[in-house]
Amino acid sequence: MGAALLLFSQALRLDARVLAHPDTGPYPGLDEEQYVEQGGTVWPPATEAIRRRAAGRPVVVLGLTSIPDTLRLMLGPRNPKYTFVYGDSPLAAHADFAIVDNSNPFVDKRAQRLVTSGVFKPVQRFKRPAGTQDVVLYARPG
Repeated sequence: MGAALLLFSQALRLDARVLAHPDTGPYPGLDEEQYVEQGGTVWPPATEAIRRRAAGRPVVVLGLTSIPDTLRLMLGPRNPKYTFVYGDSPLAAHADFAIVDNSNPFVDKRAQRLVTSGVFKPVQRFKRPAGTQDVVLYARPG
């Protein structure tokens, strides 16, 4: 019994620390990067910000890096109120919002030009627990 407890003590200690603070870990190996530095803790407040700003009307959301699956799922994957597009879409020029996940190094250049042209203004920044690679929500003024 004592040997089994000793064998599992490290795993139990890690489990307890993760359960106590799931946003900050500590996680082993690459899990630290996936769950803390690039984790999903930014998506619930980003989802609520889009819902609040949309105020029940249909909106188009432009993705500059990728369209995060978590955001799409939280807004309702088949909800017709939220249309997600990239820079090559005809709807991109009329997008209400743009979302940038700075953890993704691949940027849609067309969408980036549209956002940096001044059509959009940053309205909210969502920080990850590690303080790195935030998510930024942009909206059209007015």
